[in-house]
Amino acid sequence: AKSTILWLNYAVGAQTEMKRVVGDNATLPCHHQFWQSNSQSLDIEWLLQKPNSKQRVIITFFGGQVYTNEVTGSEASRLSFAGEYLNGDASLLISDLLLTDSGEYYCKVKTGGKYHWSQVNLIVLVKPSKPRCWMDGKLLEGSDVKLSCKSSDGSDPISYKWERVLDKGKSLGKLPNLALIDLKNPEIVTLRNLTMDSTGVYKCTASNDVGEENCIIEVTMQHVRDVGMVAGAVVGISLGVLIVILIIWLVFRKKEKKKYEEEETPNEIRFVNFIFILNVDSLTLSPFCTLRHRITAVCLFPTVKPVAESKPGLCGPLMTLVKATAFSVTEPRRCVGAYLLL
Repeated sequence: AKSTILWLNYAVGAQTEMKRVVGDNATLPCHHQFWQSNSQSLDIEWLLQKPNSKQRVIITFFGGQVYTNEVTGSEASRLSFAGEYLNGDASLLISDLLLTDSGEYYCKVKTGGKYHWSQVNLIVLVKPSKPRCWMDGKLLEGSDVKLSCKSSDGSDPISYKWERVLDKGKSLGKLPNLALIDLKNPEIVTLRNLTMDSTGVYKCTASNDVGEENCIIEVTMQHVRDVGMVAGAVVGISLGVLIVILIIWLVFRKKEKKKYEEEETPNEIRFVNFIFILNVDSLTLSPFCTLRHRITAVCLFPTVKPVAESKPGLCGPLMTLVKATAFSVTEPRRCVGAYLLL
C-alpha cells in the first residue's frame, strides 16, 4: 500500500493587542507573502471570537469576490479590506467603532497548501467624560478643605491626578506640603490647615488608556476677622431693613386708624332702636324703645306690614327695614319718627 504525505506550510504572525476609542476607526493588520499566487486560488478570511460566543466569519475573499455573508445591516457596512489584499495586505478596516466590536480577530490567508495566520485582540474603550470638580469645607484660615473630582463616564480603570496650576496656567506645580491624597480614592485630596500658600487654582485630570479630560477649581481663603466683619455687616443691614419695614407699617396703620375714626365720627349719635315683636293673637306690633351707642338692626318680622304709614329700607344683608312713623299698639306709649341706624 502506498501512503500519500501532504505537507502543509504555516506562517503564523505575531499576536497584537490594540486599544481604540468608541467612534474611531481601527485597522487590524494582516500581511501575507502569497501575492504572487493566482488570485482565483487565494482565500482570505477574517473571523471574530467573543467570550461565550461561537466563532464566526465576518468578511472573506474567495473566488475573486468579497463576501460579508454572516454579518448584516450597519455592521457589514463598517467592515472592509484596508489595503491591497491581492498584493499582500489583507488588513481589516472597522469604521465607527462600537463597544461591541471588542474581541479576538483572526486573519487566515491560504493558497494551495500554504497558510498564514495572524491574531489581533481589539479592545474598544470609552475615554473619560469631562470630570466635575467641587469643594467641601469652609474656606477659613486654618480649616481643612477637601477637593474632589469625578468623571461620570469612561472605561475602567480611570486614574485621577491633582496638580496645582501656576503662572496663570502656563505651568503645573506640586501640591502643598500639607496636602493629603486619599490612596484608596485618588480623586480626593485634602488641603489641611488652609493658609495663603494653599490658595490658587487646582487642576484634576481623569485618564484611561484611550484619553483624558480635566477640570479646574479655585481655592480662596478668608481670615476669621474678615468673616466676623462680614457677619456683623449682614446682621446690621438685616436689622436696618426690619426697622424701615416696621416704620412704614406703623405709619400706614396710623393713617388707617385716623381714616376710620373720621368715618365713624358722624355716627356717634344715639338713635332709637326698635325691636318689633309680633303678637300672634292680636296681630299688633309692640315696640320697645331702647337706646344703643352702636345700633345693629334686628328684624324679627320682615314680611309683616305695620298698621301705619311705612317706608321700606335695608335691614342687614337680606331682610327689610321699616321706617316707622306711627303704630297702633297695645300700650299707651308711642314712638314717632324714629330711625334705625345700620
